[in-house]
Amino acid sequence: MKYLKLKKTMAFAMVMAMGMAFAGCGGEEAEVVEEPAETTEVETEEVTGASVYDMPLTEAPDVSDTAWVFSGGLLDGVEMEQSDLDETLEMYGGTLQFVFNADGTAQMVQGGGTLDGAYEYLENECMQVVFDYNGSELKYVCVFADLDGLTVLMAMPDATGTNALYFVQ
Repeated sequence: MKYLKLKKTMAFAMVMAMGMAFAGCGGEEAEVVEEPAETTEVETEEVTGASVYDMPLTEAPDVSDTAWVFSGGLLDGVEMEQSDLDETLEMYGGTLQFVFNADGTAQMVQGGGTLDGAYEYLENECMQVVFDYNGSELKYVCVFADLDGLTVLMAMPDATGTNALYFVQ
């Protein structure tokens, strides 16, 4: 079981590091899954929240001069558990933040250093952040959700919505 969690966390880190290019913010229409009456609670939890697009998305706020701290994530449509969060933070040296400056520049702050980049607002109430990762572009589409009055930034390596890192101020 511990090996599976580590494997999932490593897969998530690789997905995020790849920074796949994407065209825009609009996610694919979520597929409706018919659940049989005898569905167990575990199966229900895996289906619920399978995409960030299932969450109450909100317009992108002004992020200039703000810092956002890693708080969770979605891996292959499944919410990360506390042990996954702890392992992910450990991989990043204990720190993972997105910092946005008023001049349009951004930083990904990690325990092992900082990646510089830039951000811009896109159509469809989202933004794109691009970091320089040793000469390669590490791209994220960021959408925002209002969860019980808390604004959550969700950084996705692609527009599918099934993999994302969550950040809060």
